Amino acid sequence: MLPRRPFKTLLRRVSRDEDGAVTIDWVVLAAITVGFAGIVMNILQDPVTNGGQVIANMIAATN
Repeated sequence: MLPRRPFKTLLRRVSRDEDGAVTIDWVVLAAITVGFAGIVMNILQDPVTNGGQVIANMIAATN
């Protein structure tokens, strides 16, 4: 187990380091994009399915 003092020093040093900040920003941006895509898919799922059924019924009626 690590002694407390070096761990606090390491934690302080890591929190001030900005090398991974851009990577974290891209991960958050990608997660938000995927979340919005899921929301849009849920919203549009029924209208698209219903539209497909209407088209299928129209094709079946013409045969």
